[in-house]
Amino acid sequence: MEVLPTTGPQAEKYRNKLDQWLKSFPQWHDNFVWQPNPTPAWHKPQKPLNKCTVALITTGGIHHKDQSPFEVDAPFGDSSFRIIPSDSAPTDLVISHTHYDHFEADHDIDCMFPISHLRSLKDEGFIASVAKRFYGLNGFIPDPSKLVCETALQIRKCLLEDGVDVVFFTPGSAICQQTIGLLQNDFENAGIATISITLKPEVTLFMNVP
Repeated sequence: MEVLPTTGPQAEKYRNKLDQWLKSFPQWHDNFVWQPNPTPAWHKPQKPLNKCTVALITTGGIHHKDQSPFEVDAPFGDSSFRIIPSDSAPTDLVISHTHYDHFEADHDIDCMFPISHLRSLKDEGFIASVAKRFYGLNGFIPDPSKLVCETALQIRKCLLEDGVDVVFFTPGSAICQQTIGLLQNDFENAGIATISITLKPEVTLFMNVP
């Protein structure tokens, strides 16, 4: 695990990488809006993990086979989400994201959406329980305004209804890190602890997430 520094040479290196990425983005997408959190929210967990209810959220474009696929060609991104029952079989899930190579995940959905592993952690007593609802999004959302104003609020309401203490995020593409970072801050402000895998440390760092 890497702790992302906020100052010093390594932080400056990440800043330069971020600037290069942001500079290149308009070359292949006209509607991208860089929207970091003004300040990082942080909710201190109030109990150990073995007393926590945990939810899983992916921006890797995962949904049930009987649910409609995401609108991958929407010019401003698709900010909708799919509710995935936590007792779903991995074989019932598919990926409609088109901005990353999901060849391996197509053969083993758990490498992108570790639904089986999270249930195993519950069986082992590492966590108290899994939430009854998990969530799939298509994280390639160049303009996150609808994500912030609508989607985050809707998912947060469901998480609070389910008594979720911790949310674990998995990304699909680089821009997923902005999508995840915005959701993290919203949930942390509501008293839900979050943690995420990152594909782009420079994006995660300067999104100002916990």
